[in-house]
Amino acid sequence: MEWFFNKPQHAAFKQQFIEEQLGYARSMGVFATCYYFVFSFLDFYLTSETTWQLLKVRFIVTLVLLSFLLLTFHEKLKHLWQVFIGLLVFTAGLGVILMAVYVPDTYKPIYAQGLLLVIFYGYTMNKLLLKPAILAGCSITLAYFIYAYFFSNLATEFIVTSLFFQISTNAFGVFAVYFMQKTAFQAYRKNERLKNHNKTLLKQSETDGLTGIGNRRFFNNRFQRLFNERIRGLDYVSLLLCDIDFFKNYNDAYGHLKGDDTLIKVAELLAEQIPDNEGFLARFGGEEFILVLFNYDYDKTRDFIRGVQQKIAAENIQHADSSVADVLTLSFGYVTFDVNNTSPSQAYKQLTKRADRCLYQAKKQGRNQIIGTTFN
Repeated sequence: MEWFFNKPQHAAFKQQFIEEQLGYARSMGVFATCYYFVFSFLDFYLTSETTWQLLKVRFIVTLVLLSFLLLTFHEKLKHLWQVFIGLLVFTAGLGVILMAVYVPDTYKPIYAQGLLLVIFYGYTMNKLLLKPAILAGCSITLAYFIYAYFFSNLATEFIVTSLFFQISTNAFGVFAVYFMQKTAFQAYRKNERLKNHNKTLLKQSETDGLTGIGNRRFFNNRFQRLFNERIRGLDYVSLLLCDIDFFKNYNDAYGHLKGDDTLIKVAELLAEQIPDNEGFLARFGGEEFILVLFNYDYDKTRDFIRGVQQKIAAENIQHADSSVADVLTLSFGYVTFDVNNTSPSQAYKQLTKRADRCLYQAKKQGRNQIIGTTFN
């Protein structure tokens, strides 16, 4: 019974089940409605006295069943298809009971048998969940009991026998739906655990083991998704490469463990500077980091970099073996891409190369520099 009481997961399973089974339920509903109307040949065969009354009832009920099916195609109502299909089952059963009113007592048992088919369909063929299936099936049995006991001249023995078979069909149906849903829920749980496991593995494979930010694989995947899915919703994309100046000297002077701590500190500081939903950061390799900023034009990007350099300077991380300062510094190369003026397909493979060339120029010009360009 674990699946039944695990409410959050059960709700998610129910939502997925409803979304996935709608098409199948429609198909079975169309089949059942057509089959329901085809049974009019039985009305002809049994009695000619009430044939037209029976055909009128069957025709009207068929129209109602089709109406419920059509409601499942309405965009704003289709999520309620369990309600509509449940009403379809109940209406079909009510139609059979109504037709039993018109036929002679000799033939009433035959129509009572027809209710078993309707109840069976409600539990097994249309993917109703447990509650709507029980409501539809038991409501048919209750309606039949009211008609047979209070409004018919049927023998008590026959009424009891019919009710026994209907109640039995409901009971077997409840167990069938319960175990079907339990099996489906267990498969859903297993699939969700597998998905979560794969997500965890993917996250681990895209995370830099030292700094905890994204690695180069993360950057490649995220950058590709940006150009495949979101690029036209932006005006500018800026790509930045930064390098810790004279980091080899820093490691030689202070040790690799201190160097690792510094890499972690720089990664944290860079991550803090990127506003939520305005870009992303990754370790590009060694002491290099790569940043992508959304809707930062050329000047705004340069201001962003100056702010980062000021933050680094404020940390006052001593670097005695640097040729440009007594504290740790960063060199930046960046390129800004105007999305509205250039084809994204042309920019995708070139932005990183151009940012790298700008970073090279920043190092060549003495480090602790900012060199930028625009992509045209």
